[in-house]
Amino acid sequence: MKLCFTCGKERELGRTRCRVCYLTYKSQLEREKYLIKGQRFTIVTCKICNKEFKATRKTQINCPTCYKESMDTGYTDNKYVYLKCANGKSVFEHRHIAEVYLNRKLTTQETVHHINMIESDNALENLIIMDRRTHGRLHCFLRIQRLILQKQVLEQWELSWKNMIKPVTLAWLETTNVRYLKLWEEYTP
Repeated sequence: MKLCFTCGKERELGRTRCRVCYLTYKSQLEREKYLIKGQRFTIVTCKICNKEFKATRKTQINCPTCYKESMDTGYTDNKYVYLKCANGKSVFEHRHIAEVYLNRKLTTQETVHHINMIESDNALENLIIMDRRTHGRLHCFLRIQRLILQKQVLEQWELSWKNMIKPVTLAWLETTNVRYLKLWEEYTP
């Protein structure tokens, strides 16, 4: 009768460990196989460039290169239009237009989003009111879509993107069931 190499219990012929110790040892080897400098990782395909990379978090969907590019918004300065109020303060024109149209002051959690991403275009057809969290999710989605288009269509992708922003934004708003208010539709308080 042979004994287990690890625990000293009876083991099967041809094995160095009993069944329980063998399974524990095997799972430990599997875990150590995916360790880099003490961190576990899994092999994941990037949603933008379709290349495989080592993800260290479960929620990581983009490779480090695409992630850095997606965080670059491309905006260098603020192009929003300001209005001077009678009290000497300046306010964003798009927020002022929304407040006048709704006949109430916007809360700090409400954001006015420009659908076509042109900050100086303050037409009612271009403005949507949503909460800050939804606005952040929308911009994250749009950055990823812009990068996918940029990597697939290298020539004149900017022109294609400008034509796609409005339909992509409206489609995202409709499919995600988020709360938003279109300023160009009939409003009844």
